Amino acid sequence: MTYASRKGSTAAVAEAIGAVLRETGADVHVRPMHDVYNLIAYDAVVIGSAVYNGTVMPQAAQFIASQKHSLKTLPVAYFAVSLALANPDELPNAAHYLDPVYTNGPEIKPVEVALFAGSYQPAAWNLLGRLVLRFSDQPQGDFRNWEEIRRWAAGIEHRLLNTTKE
Repeated sequence: MTYASRKGSTAAVAEAIGAVLRETGADVHVRPMHDVYNLIAYDAVVIGSAVYNGTVMPQAAQFIASQKHSLKTLPVAYFAVSLALANPDELPNAAHYLDPVYTNGPEIKPVEVALFAGSYQPAAWNLLGRLVLRFSDQPQGDFRNWEEIRRWAAGIEHRLLNTTKE
């Protein structure tokens, strides 16, 4: 499993998903994208990214573009974490968050995709970041639904480990 996280919210989601998958007996490595250089040793991949300004982090799109030949041969699941999803009115727009992922790897067909609400803890941000978020009316707090995250992780285990790509 690999992820792109800016302030740690997405990293925590990735760790929680990894923990659920380990409970099923899977050998799971959870690493930031900048620490993953190739996918040769893996049977499946879960890719997660934080969402900023309505799109996944550039690292996620770049990772998928650089690894697309390997990802075409592996079962893949995507997840994205966005503070905007704390607002239910944002759900209709959420499908577009992953557009850069699909643009950089259109031939990669994920077995599952999930969008999770994120977290905004002002203390983790510098002054400029806090000002930007304050004026954008972002809610403060942790809106991650850990039950939903664990349920999704438990549901993808079978699809990741029992799916073969052609």
